[in-house]
Amino acid sequence: MNKLVVLSVLTVLFFSSCGSYVDNGGAKAMRISGILSVQPSNDPNPGTHLLSGDDLKVYPVSSILVKLSDPKYLGNKVELIGSFDPSTNLFSVSGISVLEELKDLDSELNEAVLVEYKNSDFGFQTKYYDNFTVLEEENKVIFSSPNYETDKGEVFDKVEFAQFQFSYDSSVFDAEQNDSPLKNYLATNFPEISNFDNFATKIGPDLLDSVRLENEFGGDDLFLYRNGLIYRISFIPSDALNIDAENKRIFEEMVNNFTFIGFTVEESYSDPSVATGENEDVLSNENIQENQSNSTGILSLDYNNSDFAGFESKSFGFKSVYPKQWYYEGINSGEPGVNYSYVFADNDTPSMDPLYSLSVVSSMPNMSFKDVQVNGVALKTSRTDDEFYAYIEISGKKFLCKGSLNEETNILATILNVSLL
Repeated sequence: MNKLVVLSVLTVLFFSSCGSYVDNGGAKAMRISGILSVQPSNDPNPGTHLLSGDDLKVYPVSSILVKLSDPKYLGNKVELIGSFDPSTNLFSVSGISVLEELKDLDSELNEAVLVEYKNSDFGFQTKYYDNFTVLEEENKVIFSSPNYETDKGEVFDKVEFAQFQFSYDSSVFDAEQNDSPLKNYLATNFPEISNFDNFATKIGPDLLDSVRLENEFGGDDLFLYRNGLIYRISFIPSDALNIDAENKRIFEEMVNNFTFIGFTVEESYSDPSVATGENEDVLSNENIQENQSNSTGILSLDYNNSDFAGFESKSFGFKSVYPKQWYYEGINSGEPGVNYSYVFADNDTPSMDPLYSLSVVSSMPNMSFKDVQVNGVALKTSRTDDEFYAYIEISGKKFLCKGSLNEETNILATILNVSLL
């Protein structure tokens, strides 16, 4: 009988008012109520979800017994039964009940239809639910969720696709460090973050390289680089402490469907996917024409500057161009006599499989060169069975551009545009 009395007392204590508990070896049995949401991916707390409690506290929660992500719980006011461990700051849920339905998530989702969004002015496509409102601005596209009423009035979440120009600045990295345009942008704009590899991820069906960071609104920002442009995909919640799980899921679905596409004809940029062989390069070796007086080594290169993007190396004090539909990275190759190299390719990992490179060298390579003039610029060129080389010296600085024979036009266009800052 004494055991039954003790159990009855514990039961009364356990199921009493919100926040009451009994000591259980450090973990405290509790029942708490509030609004349940999915925990942001960058939240440093343990657990999988958050409860914005009636006591104005936010509790990290998790459960192996209850499916907390069930739409009938998320975004609604619920009561959780479980235990709180102060040593881990985690509430383990063993039971849940809905106190108040704040949103009818199921009916909203059933009424919405997943549709394709394609924008060749911005050069991307994705999918979204047609109950979202789309607003296209000069440098961004905003998808706004359906409005809903809260005690703070009418609110909505946003998914934003922004695009802006980026000028590469190699001075933010030492020459010995591996560099890339995306890391360069992030190091320039987020100097407080020391290792972006910890935040690296791949998105979309093409597994595009990106970095995910938490933004000032309590949501996520994803950054991608493409041909002199930075793309930022953002989830901007209306309430950082009460993330709408369904809208966050839709954001992730839009990210998973994100791909780059070709730009409109009026734009000077090209789709990197066409550089893999679906279309031929705009430039070809047929653009190189040698004068009738072949022995003079006078060449003319016919190419369109609009097909190339510029980049600068402030560390080494020069600038040049590369094919606009391509990617580039700065690397320390370790080759004798090479101070630093920039490698170029038609994929987003040029350091893994470069098609040609532009290097700052300490001396001219020990090989047979021919003195030529290309478009009035004095160069030295050489050709082996596999590679084409172009060398130039400007005010004491020495540059070597080399790559496969198929890249002769691009190599010459790059070396011809080398100039000192």
